Amino acid sequence: MMNLIEKKILSDGIIEPGNILKINNFLNQQIDPDVIYFLAQDLKKRFEGVEMTKILTIEISGIPIATMLGHLLNLPVVFARKQEILNTTEGMYSSQAFSFTHKQQNKVYVPMPFISSADKILIVDDFLANGEASRALIDIVNQAGATVAGIGMAIEKGFMKGGRELRAEGYRVESVVIIDEMDYETKTIHFRQQTKEIYLAGGCFWGTEHYFKQIEGVVETEVGFANGNTENPTYKEVYTDTTGYAETVHVKYHPDVVSLEFLLQMFFKAIDPTSLNKQGHDEGTRYRTGIYYTDPEDLPVVEKVFAEEQKNHQQPLAVEKLPLKNFYTAEEYHQDYLDKNPTGYCHLPLSLFEFARKAKEKK
Repeated sequence: MMNLIEKKILSDGIIEPGNILKINNFLNQQIDPDVIYFLAQDLKKRFEGVEMTKILTIEISGIPIATMLGHLLNLPVVFARKQEILNTTEGMYSSQAFSFTHKQQNKVYVPMPFISSADKILIVDDFLANGEASRALIDIVNQAGATVAGIGMAIEKGFMKGGRELRAEGYRVESVVIIDEMDYETKTIHFRQQTKEIYLAGGCFWGTEHYFKQIEGVVETEVGFANGNTENPTYKEVYTDTTGYAETVHVKYHPDVVSLEFLLQMFFKAIDPTSLNKQGHDEGTRYRTGIYYTDPEDLPVVEKVFAEEQKNHQQPLAVEKLPLKNFYTAEEYHQDYLDKNPTGYCHLPLSLFEFARKAKEKK
């Protein structure tokens, strides 16, 4: 499923000779606030848990994204100018940045008082191609003796060297969109799939969703009903236990941040895996536990985690492991239920949410 930015690129983007992508209609000239908000929200999720003190960007198109992200993270935003500031007595950090789009060298400047050696800087920009702008900002951070906490991009051209080289050097680079192929002649664009998905039934989906939302690397959750026998079921219908559906959470995650194996290990910590059709005080086939996969290549991982978990129990596991047959999204009032109703019912202890927030996968 394409995200908002990918859809906007396909509908409004213009491919020009030389691997140039013009997105003037919603980012580089005319700014679509919904696009900026989406980009900022996505980057906020990607860098959740990373210690940062400031955001650094470069004029012009990086400023709206960085400003919205700064608002969401409650961080100040500093931007590098492409013209020297003449009416100041402050010292300047400066570096050279070659613009891939405009094919010109730019000298960029940041006044010294705005970055100190104590700062942990998140670099943000609109495009990542050869990585020249990012390297200029990294150079400025290094001149200040500060630390690069990460690099967040709206759009990365994955067929160019910038992102690949920066990651190889140890920088954490997160891009909302990665373009793997772009063809001027055919006007086609192919995006890289960055997230994977798994469907997890762990009893009442209110608590199960909230639990998985706390885990670093999980980027999106949605509650609904999986592997039943009717079409478009309502919650009231599923509640009768006559539809065959299980309350299930659709989990999307970044495999570069968290593995499926770790997510499934965390899943087993939030359920009683030997209890059939019952979790906590909730009983019925709708509360059965299960792991439902959409990628057959995930099955060996599922079976590995099952085998490891079975060693901890004398009784056989009562958890289903099946391909996803169908999934229907639950009504809106069920989505993010415990965010909307912090004191609402939950079969999971509150300590589990804190455990999930602190859980780190050993790499």
